Parts: sequence; structure tokens; C-alpha cells
Amino acid sequence: MWKRNWWLSEGSRGSLVFGVQERLQELGYEVPKDGEYAFETKEAVCRWQREAGLPATGVLSPANIEQLWQEAGKRLHIGSAQALPDSDFAGISLWVSLKRQRLYVYSQGKQVKTYPVSCGRAATPTPQGVFRILEMWETDSSLGSRWLSFTPYRHSIHSLPAGQLPGKASTLGCLQMVEADLEELCSYLQVGTPLVVSCREQLPQKTESQWLYYYPQKGEGIEDICHRYHVGISQLLVANNVQRKEELAACPHLLIPTG
Repeated sequence: MWKRNWWLSEGSRGSLVFGVQERLQELGYEVPKDGEYAFETKEAVCRWQREAGLPATGVLSPANIEQLWQEAGKRLHIGSAQALPDSDFAGISLWVSLKRQRLYVYSQGKQVKTYPVSCGRAATPTPQGVFRILEMWETDSSLGSRWLSFTPYRHSIHSLPAGQLPGKASTLGCLQMVEADLEELCSYLQVGTPLVVSCREQLPQKTESQWLYYYPQKGEGIEDICHRYHVGISQLLVANNVQRKEELAACPHLLIPTG
């Protein structure tokens, strides 16, 4: 139920970068824990890659990330992005009110759950808009046991640091929840669940995402993807800014219009 598709390099930021920095510190490397993949982090990654017998590129592939976690004695579960087992609710969608610092769970348009959250501070605000849950990861770090991304830039929903309470604008742009709440929330979700993030007092009427960030599976053809999402090849070409079908097939991920 998980997806192997993360690459990190200088300029990356967010929860996974924080986790990498945490692992590097545990292995004895001097590196800040700020969620920013800047020069110091890149240099530490290069040193770790050399000592691990890997090419010192400063770029972390999914296999590198998994190896880093293993060397630090931690568990990072990676697999394919398939739907979670059937949840207790059908037709699930999520709404986050930044003003109220709350996450609301809707089933068939009816509110069934609500959880307190923390959002991004003024300098690093949580992005507003209509999204989908893109990736669901199970991990073992100070970020908690679950990690859900909802933008191509790795904005995510993850656990609050130990000892912190929700309801504060204190993050790097991600949404943070009490770990027990997040684990319960995950039992209702699957990859593709719609998510609205807004400062509004009421849920916007349209909760359907206008796009989906999709990672093709091994052996999956462009025609298969078009059939699954009811889009034409010409729509995919325009959405992904390419000219030929062969270029689509070479893309590691595809932007799919679903509005």
C-alpha cells in the first residue's frame, strides 16, 4: 500500500528531509534538523554515501533513503501505491480549516469525524487549494508512524513532535496531528482521497480535485492510464507539457486532469 518514488536533492524541503537529517545525526554526522536540504545536509549526505560505498552525488534515491534508515536501525516501509483495505466509510473526503486548525472527515457529504491539527507558520504557510492524498507511507521516526503527502512538493500530514499539542501555526507548511488521531484517520483513507485546505469557515461546495499526480506502475501503458482515469492522450500531453506519446511514457510521474 505504499509507493517507492522519493528522490531528494539540494533545494528539497519538508518532513522527509527532516527525517533524513535525523537519521544522519543518529549516525554521527553534524547536520541541522530544519527540514531544509541545503549545503550542510548535502555535504553530510555525500560523506555518508562515500562511507557506504555509494556514488557521492549528494542526491538520495529511494534505495539510498531506505538504506539510511536501516543503518540507523529504523524501519521505513516502502512498496506500491495501491489503495488501503476497505475503510469503515465510503466516499471519504477531507477538509482542513486553517482558521479553525481542524481537519474534518466527510462521508458522502456528511461530517463524520473531526481532529485538531497544526498548520504552517506565517513564513512557511500550508498551501491552500484542492488536492488529493498522493502517497501514504509507514515510517519509524520522530515524525511518527504515518506520513501522507498531498502535493508534488511533499507537503504532508504527519505526527506532532513529542510533547507538543495541536492547534498552533508552527510547521514548515505540513499538517501535524496527534499520532493516535493520524493512525485512526489512515484507516479511512486511500491514495486519491480528496483533500481541501482552506481558510474558509465552511467547506467549499466543490471538493473534487482538479488534478492527480500519478506514478505509473511497472508495465502499465499510457492507454491503460487513459482508460482508468477517462482522459484522452491529447489531454495528458497538454497537462504534462510534452508533444509525443513516447515522452509521456518516459515521465516518472504524470499530471492527470480529473476536474
